[in-house]
Order: sequence, then C-alpha cells, then structure tokens
Amino acid sequence: MNILYFFGKFHPLLVHLPIGILLFSVFLWFLALLKKTFSLVPVIRLGLGASAVSSLFSVATGFLLRANESYPDEIINPHMFMGIALTFLLFFIFKISKRLYKYPAGRKILSFLFILSAIFLIITGHFGGMLTHGASFLVPPPIQEWFGTKETESFVLNENTTVYEAVQYVFNSKCLSCHGPVRQRGGLRMDDYAQLIKGGKHGEVVLAGNPQESEILQRILLPLNDEYHMPPRERPQLTDEEIKLMLWWIEDGLKPDENIYKSTLPAELITLIETMARPEEEIINENYLPDYQVPFADASIIKEFEELNVVVVPLSVNQPWLSVSLVVTRQEDIHSVLEKLVSLKDQLIELKIQDRILKTEDLMYIGKLESLRRLYLTNCTLNAETSLQHISHLSALRYLNLSHNQLEKDNILPFSGHSALKNLYLYNNNINAEGAKALEKLLPETKILATGFDVPTFTSDTTELTP
Repeated sequence: MNILYFFGKFHPLLVHLPIGILLFSVFLWFLALLKKTFSLVPVIRLGLGASAVSSLFSVATGFLLRANESYPDEIINPHMFMGIALTFLLFFIFKISKRLYKYPAGRKILSFLFILSAIFLIITGHFGGMLTHGASFLVPPPIQEWFGTKETESFVLNENTTVYEAVQYVFNSKCLSCHGPVRQRGGLRMDDYAQLIKGGKHGEVVLAGNPQESEILQRILLPLNDEYHMPPRERPQLTDEEIKLMLWWIEDGLKPDENIYKSTLPAELITLIETMARPEEEIINENYLPDYQVPFADASIIKEFEELNVVVVPLSVNQPWLSVSLVVTRQEDIHSVLEKLVSLKDQLIELKIQDRILKTEDLMYIGKLESLRRLYLTNCTLNAETSLQHISHLSALRYLNLSHNQLEKDNILPFSGHSALKNLYLYNNNINAEGAKALEKLLPETKILATGFDVPTFTSDTTELTP
C-alpha cells in the first residue's frame, strides 16, 4: 500500500465533517431569519468556512481513494463532481455572506444558496452511500419484510445444481460488499465467473488446480487481525466448511458447470451445499410455515438445549416456529437431546442432524415431533436394517433428506402414499435407477432425487494451507 492510498482511506471519515457542520450552519441561518436577528452570522460564517475547508480535504482524499480502487463510472463520477461543486459553492457562500446578509434581497439570495448547498449535499451523499453500501441501500424492502430480516438469496437445489453455484453463494454472502457490481476493491469483481477468473488489477486471484498459490485463499487464511485478511474483520467470516468447499473447487479446476452429484466432492461438502441451498418446493411455495398458531416455546427449555450445543433458531419474527440443528451436538448427547426435543414438538418444524449415529429409539423420538415439515438425516449410519416406520407417519413432512446413508428401496416403502411429502433426497444410498423409478410410482406427488454415487474421500479435504 502506497502512502497516498493510505491517506485516501481517510475519505470516509472526513466526509462526515462538512456534512454535520453544513447542516448545523443551514439550521442557524434559518433560525436567524425566523428570529429576525443576525447576531449569529459570525458563527454561521465560521461554520461555512470550516465546512468548505473540510470539504476540500474530503475531495482531495476522495481523489486518492479513487486512484487506488475501482468503482463504476456511473456512480463515482456524479459523486465526485457533485462533491467538487459543493466545495466551490461553500467557499462562494462564505465569501459573499460577509456583507450580503445585511440586505433583504441579499438574505433571499443566501437562503437560496443555503438550500442549494443542502441539495448538493444530499445528492453527493446519495451517490456516496451507493458506493459504500450498494445501489439498493436506500430502497425500502417489500412490505412482507418490514418487520423481519432477509438473508442472502440462496440458490435452487435440484439434480442440476453445480459446485460453482454453491461457491458463488459463499461469495455473495461474504465478499460482494467489497468485490461486487458497485464496488471492486483492488479491481476484483466476484459476482461473475468470468470476472473472478480474470482477477484484479494485480492479476489472477484463483489458479486452477493450485489452491496454495491462489491469493484469495491466502488472504482468507491470514490471521484475522492481519491488514490483508479477507473478509475484513468487521465483516462476516467464512466458516471452515466454506473454506474447504472453495479449496476443493479451486483444486478441481475452477469448473463452472460441474454437477455436485457427479463430482468427487466429499460427502460432508455435499451436505453443506444441500443445507445452504433451498429446495425447489420451497422456492415455489414460499409460505411453508404453518398457518395456525401455537404457544411460544419456554425460554428456559431453549436455554437448556443451547448448553448441550444444540442450535435453536426462530424461523420467523413474532411467530413460534423453530429450527433445530444437532450438527455440533456431541454424539453421546444425541439420544437425550432427541428425547427432550419432544417438549418442543408443537413449535419445531425443522430438524437437522448430520454425521451422527442414529438408532431405532432415536427415530422413535423424532417420530413424535408431529409438526416437522423439514427433516435432514444425512450421513447418520442409516442402513437396510433401519426401520423408517417411526418417521413415515409425520403427516406435515414436506422435505426429507436421507442422503449419504446405506438405505435401500425397501426402507422407503413406509412412506408410500405420503400426501404432503414434496421433496425426498436419497443421494448416495443403495438405491439404483430402477429402485428410484419404483419409488416414484409409490410417491407420485414427491420429487425423488436418488442418483447413487460412491463418493471417494478427497485427499485435500484434510490439507492445511499455510499462506
């Protein structure tokens, strides 16, 4: 980083000085007009002078910042020119206000110029906000989101889902505030495959087949307090699983169209993708929450689950519906946790369990969670001896993921005729194409994804990168 770029980084700090001082000066001017006393004029002129000088420094640092970072011309140019115009206008008002306020006509001219400066300030600030937060920052959300939050838009999970779609989802949620369509720090844009492969102004950041030399991973793996760590420490960081996914994709050759189920992607990363993605059924029917009301869960009960490393998340603001994840729950606690979950059977509509050993008695407790609508039991050692009869009667169940087990077609027969089940994922089980077709006849209303693949262990999955 050169010294001029360092000084340019003070621009976001300096721009707030003229904003506050100018608005206060405008307020004092119209207060003086209202009171018909102009004893405040020296203070107003002092504010104008300070605002003009600080604007000059803001413009100068803005030039330095623009010279070292990439911004779209359609946003940076209006921001820059309006900032320059505002600076000249402030110096002009400061000069003429010394005597002009003494005359009625002069006071009208000054009032017009003060209003004009406020308009210039609003326009300059608007484009500055677009540069910092994105073009839609001041666009109000849809009415249905006014009292809630919306996460980064996910991607559709189906038989054609690619590894790159999952990687791009990670970029969208963690990287685009600095490397998106509005702002491209270092000239790097990450919302488009071709732009990502092209790299930034210093060259490529991802090298096919060579994650160790790919700058993007080197930056991600730097200590959090390092100046060059990505994303910045105040931003949401990538999880270990997301880093593994990116590492695998780079080592596999940066393929843009490789199907996750036809790749050699490790089972745990396929599960990660399935968790991040949204089932097609949910895309079609956004309102998958129950349309009836039940009491909220007892806060003390939820606290007990959290102490057992159970993640309990509300699915909607001001509604009782819960999602529970046992992904990080210790194996020895699984049985007792499932037994206790029955106390949340009215509120619990989503349950996620992966990489754990489940026994028949565990499935019996899951079968008592009668409000369940989405159930993930991935890589849970379910096999031909496992009876799914205990969960097949869950009448509200719409989504069931049983991928990465050793189930056979006969294990699925208890679900025959299930009218609510819309999506059934059976990847990497002992179910061939013929068996999948037979299940489709038994479950005509259910979309079944059951292409079986033996997923080999990826050696780099346990490789530690050192930047």
